This record gives sequence, structure tokens and C-alpha cells, in this order.
Amino acid sequence: SFWKPTLSNWNQVFKYFGIQKRPTEFRVYSPSCRFQKKELIHFHGLLFQEILPSFDFSDLKGTLIIENLELFYQLVPFSKKHLLIWGSGWKVASLISWASALPRPIYYWGDLDKEGYEIYGHVKSRFPNLQNLCMEMKTLEKNKSLLQKKDTYLGPYAYVPDLQAEYEFVCREGYRLEQEHLGIPKEVQDI
Repeated sequence: SFWKPTLSNWNQVFKYFGIQKRPTEFRVYSPSCRFQKKELIHFHGLLFQEILPSFDFSDLKGTLIIENLELFYQLVPFSKKHLLIWGSGWKVASLISWASALPRPIYYWGDLDKEGYEIYGHVKSRFPNLQNLCMEMKTLEKNKSLLQKKDTYLGPYAYVPDLQAEYEFVCREGYRLEQEHLGIPKEVQDI
């Protein structure tokens, strides 16, 4: 409803109105953590880079990044010793700056489709020790009846460490298996 001709991009608009650009934030669940040295139990919240140093997750046994919000909430009752983070698709790329604050090991569970594998590959290139959960060929084979057809893709292919065969398979065949169709596999419940 307001525009000034001298404002030629969004950064200038933010500056003119004194609006700060919102930091990238992530929905998280932690069964326990410390915030400014106070213990928090069953912490549900939004975290962003500037506030992250105020949190201590050192008592946790790892981190699980989940692509789907619905599954994020379904996993909360199972999480006894892991930090859960809703990755929200490609937004998870912003999580790379959090590397030193996340409890190890770090797991990633995403959709079994072209984009899901590419997201995993991108994050894995920044977190070399990232481990996938339920994204291997055996999950695809076990759930053949749930595979949906999409457009085929014949390359060029991205580099997806340790899941290259699965990635190229779903691309060539045009398959998609959204993680929410898997329910909560035992492998995920057991971490």
C-alpha cells in the first residue's frame, strides 16, 4: 500500500521502515536442555542463530533432522535423548551454521525423491558425518506399493554421498516416496 520510488529493493525497504530481516529459525524439540544454565524439560520452540549459544544440548545423544512437520510432531513422544529439528525442505541448508552446537551424531530423514536426496547430499557436503535414516534402497524396495510416479529425470545428477544409487534410481524411474507415508519406522524410533 506504500511505495517510494527511491526504494529499489527489499533491503532498502527494510532499512527505510526500520524493519530487521527475520533470522532463519527452526522448530525444535528437546527432551531436556539448559537455557542460560536453567534446565528445561520437553522444550518445544523456535531457535535461530543468535539465541542458539544460550542453549546447552550436551546431555543429548544426537540430533535428528526431519523434513516433514507432521512427522516431527509424531516423533516427539519417541525422542528420549535426541534433539529433533524440523528441516523444512531446502531451508535446512541454513542449519549449516549451527554445526558446532548440535549434539552428535546427526541424522537426516527426508523424502525418497529427487529433491529429498539432493537436500540430503547438500547437507552431507557440509556435515560430512551426517547419517541418513530410512533413505536406502532397502526402504524403497520394502515400500514398493507406496511409490508414486513423478516426472523422470535423466541428469545431470547431483553428488549424493552414500545414497548415489538410490538418488539416480528415483530420478530415472520418476519415483517419489514421501516420508509421512512410511509412518515411523523402527530404525527411527530406536535412535
